[in-house]
Amino acid sequence: HQAKVEAFTRAAAAYEVLSKPGAQSQYDAMERSEKGIRPELLDLVPRCVACAIMLVYWLIQSVLNMREAENQKRGVMEKLRTHIMGKGPINLAAIGLDTREELEDYARFRELPVIMRNDEAELNELRALLSAAGYKLKDPPDGCEMSIIRSTRGSPDALRAHILNGGAIQEEALGLSRERLNAYAANESNPLIGVINNDNEDVLKMRELLREAGEKLEPMPEGKWKLVDVPGN
Repeated sequence: HQAKVEAFTRAAAAYEVLSKPGAQSQYDAMERSEKGIRPELLDLVPRCVACAIMLVYWLIQSVLNMREAENQKRGVMEKLRTHIMGKGPINLAAIGLDTREELEDYARFRELPVIMRNDEAELNELRALLSAAGYKLKDPPDGCEMSIIRSTRGSPDALRAHILNGGAIQEEALGLSRERLNAYAANESNPLIGVINNDNEDVLKMRELLREAGEKLEPMPEGKWKLVDVPGN
């Protein structure tokens, strides 16, 4: 009984719509038209248009997001390239190369990994790229820090490695030539500082060690100085 009542109600509603002046003729005319659009489908047109607009907007937004992500990836990659070419601290022992020049030769024009965490996975990615380019790599020594960029903070050994692999040092602040600094660092019995803030205080501590070892230093120029010259900082 309920189903019959609902069917009757729908039929009555349809009759009321079609009984309006001109409604039946409009319906018949549209049914006979070339397009054959039924009147009840007209109600769906605005919704379809809105759906199509939203779909186009979503596609455009997706393309923009992909482009932004690619630009960010490229920016991080170029930052690493600048760090390498600018003589920033690099963990050559973990990378497996003998000289910094080899790494710079590779980094000058080739693809580099995107460094986000500076961890072992990203180190292995760089090693794979170097191997694919034909570079012969050594295995990382036991206990080696498994990273691409080795921090020099608080570690005299890291500072010594940075100096000996050609990393950037503000020799002018130390008051001696790079050749003399390399010779000092090459002798493992000569002490080095653990860099703390990489500022004038660290430079003065390093100058004091050099004086104690008998090095004759030029006066330290006025101004703010860094011991380790890190690109971009």
